[in-house]
Formats: sequence, structure tokens, C-alpha cells
Amino acid sequence: MSRGDSVSRGSWNQWTMSITAEYRDGAWVFSGTGIPLFALCGNLASGATVEQFAEWFPGVEERQVRAVLEHDANTSRTAVIR
Repeated sequence: MSRGDSVSRGSWNQWTMSITAEYRDGAWVFSGTGIPLFALCGNLASGATVEQFAEWFPGVEERQVRAVLEHDANTSRTAVIR
């Protein structure tokens, strides 16, 4: 995958996330925003809820956050099974 591409596999699609050179030096961001995915990880680790994160970061929808978490869980499960 190269910069500017969007992920579109399983529950992922263009509304979920993308990687774009213009945003955060190529870091993965929520599609349509400049909000990097690492912001989600940090906020959840600090005790924020999905709803709070979506409220605090305009442009990010709860369904996007849930899709990212679902993908992460599925990816982690696959890595453990292999």
C-alpha cells in the first residue's frame, strides 16, 4: 500500500481510514480528517470511551472508531492463530 491509498477490506473502507502524505507526515488518519489513529490509541489508553473520542475529534464518527477497533481485534486474533 502506498501513500494516498485507502484501506478497503472487511469492515474497512474509505470512510474509515486512509494514509495520505499531506496528513501527519503519512501517518494513518481517519478518512476525511487529519486525526491520526495513534490519537485513538492514546485516548483509549487514558480511559476515554469511543463516544468521547468521536465527540472530542470533530469529523471522526463512532462507526469509524468501532471499525478500527474491530479490525485491530481481528488482526490481533489472526496473528496469534498463525
